[in-house]
Amino acid sequence: MARIFVFLMCLIIVTGCTENKDKQNTEQTVYKYQYILDKAATSPRFLDTSNYTGNDLDVVKTLNMLMQYSLQNDLKGVLSLYAKESAAKDDETNKDVLSVIVSLDKPHFNYLSDTELEVNVDQSQITVDDPEASVYAENKRYYMVKENSEWKIKSIQN
Repeated sequence: MARIFVFLMCLIIVTGCTENKDKQNTEQTVYKYQYILDKAATSPRFLDTSNYTGNDLDVVKTLNMLMQYSLQNDLKGVLSLYAKESAAKDDETNKDVLSVIVSLDKPHFNYLSDTELEVNVDQSQITVDDPEASVYAENKRYYMVKENSEWKIKSIQN
């Protein structure tokens, strides 16, 4: 009985240390992003949800959540926004997000059907491995599908 107790205590300590290390790494990464944003004299800018209704609003909310999760370095959150059939959905190779979205502007919606659409959006981001650690902008095309009444990301193209 005493051995089981000692084993459980060791397991709890190891688990606590691992979770604390993950939390510290996430906090360091978020701090790094904030440093880059400060250096570029910019702050996160989400799409204004008051400008949209219906499916457009639901898509904008998904894109805003993607940006929020990327700013928090929450890879599980990011992956939760991907469609089941997306190649990125089951990607376990990274523990951190690869780029951090810092602003979204001017979405243009192209509905292919009731359950499929392309949305082009001007997006500013930080590429995590960029040695310059700078903010850059480009137009992104999100291909999205509706799953269980929610818009999910199937793929992203530059």
